[in-house]
This record gives sequence, C-alpha cells and structure tokens, in this order.
Amino acid sequence: MKRCISLIVGLVVLGVLPSFPVVAHPHNWVDVWVEARFDSEGRITGLHQRWLFDDYYSVFITDGMDGDGDGSPDQQPLEELRKTIFGNLVEYSFFTFVDQEGREVPCGSVSQGAIAMRGHRVEMSFFVPFDSPRDLRSAPLTYRVFDPSFYIEMLHAEAKDAVVLHNAPDGCHYHIEAPNPDPKKVAYAASLPADADGGELGQFFTEKVTIKCPTTP
Repeated sequence: MKRCISLIVGLVVLGVLPSFPVVAHPHNWVDVWVEARFDSEGRITGLHQRWLFDDYYSVFITDGMDGDGDGSPDQQPLEELRKTIFGNLVEYSFFTFVDQEGREVPCGSVSQGAIAMRGHRVEMSFFVPFDSPRDLRSAPLTYRVFDPSFYIEMLHAEAKDAVVLHNAPDGCHYHIEAPNPDPKKVAYAASLPADADGGELGQFFTEKVTIKCPTTP
C-alpha cells in the first residue's frame, strides 16, 4: 500500500500548524461524501469526493481571507488555498486507497477540483479517476479514504447520500465496514503529541467500503 503524506506534514507545508501544544491523535476531522461513477457500459470509472472540514480547522485556515468584510472568506484566497492543498496531495492520491481482488487500483490525475464554504466550514471536492474503467461483475471493488498518520480522522458523513452509486447497473450495492481498532491502538493514538508521526496508524481507524455488482452468468 502506497504511503500517503501525513496531515501534519501538509499543515507544515501550508504554514497553518497550530503554535500551541496539542496532544492525542486525531487533531482534525473531515466528513466525507463519495459518488462512485459508472460509465455507459456499467464499469466504475472513479470516485468523486467531497471533504467537509470541521469548524475549528475551517476557521483556522481561512483566517484573514475576508477582505470585503461580508463575514465570509473571499473566493480568490480560497481558490489559492485549494491549489496549495491539491499540489501537496496530488502525488499521494488524495488519501484514497482502492483495490480489486487484493490488487491496488492505480488512479489517474485528480480533476474537477473546487472549494467553497458550507456555512462556517470549508468544503473541497474533486474527482479521482481510475487508470481504466473497472468491471465489478467479476469481482467487487473496495476503497478507503484516510490519513495514514491519523492526524486527521476521515469518516463518511452521517447522511443518506454519503455514498452514491451514480449510473450503476441494476443490482449494484455497497457496504460500509466501520473501523474496529484494538484498544491498544486507541490508547497509543491518544498518547501521541502533535509533532509525532503516527506512521500507519490511520489504517486501523478507517472505514472500508465494498462495492459489488451482480456477477456475470
């Protein structure tokens, strides 16, 4: 499994790492929506994602962006923030891990990037395409979205549309497997200071989503 950049490194690069001491992972939270998109032949082509950052982090990273004084960050500095974040994450597949039959599914270049405010929270959206369309009638596909270092916790939103199978063939369905970390992993995460690298800790706190379609007769 290819290792993603940890969020703490991303924060340092962005220049927004808090100056006060923080203990215990995670430090930030993201609600995730995923739309699995299928083509006209019934093959899955990629995952369109929306990330909604928590209130505190949203306020923190948009500080000073309200140039016109309307109480909301201006779009131009928001777009510059998006470009910076995307630039840091592009080579790490945007914390997105996909496999089929136990083999990694390579992803292409992220596209359709956007950023906006939803109330007081920052929301980013983008499309992660697969290197080629995948036929799920022969084998299911699984994906996970998480920060390996567990500096940030990423879970699907508690909403009916948190996962959508867009244009999927009849009979396709998904299942979200909730994380079930060992208590020792939980205790270890709680002991980590902000400047510590959680290594691959995030994999124990992530959801796994399996998408299945009717098998070929």
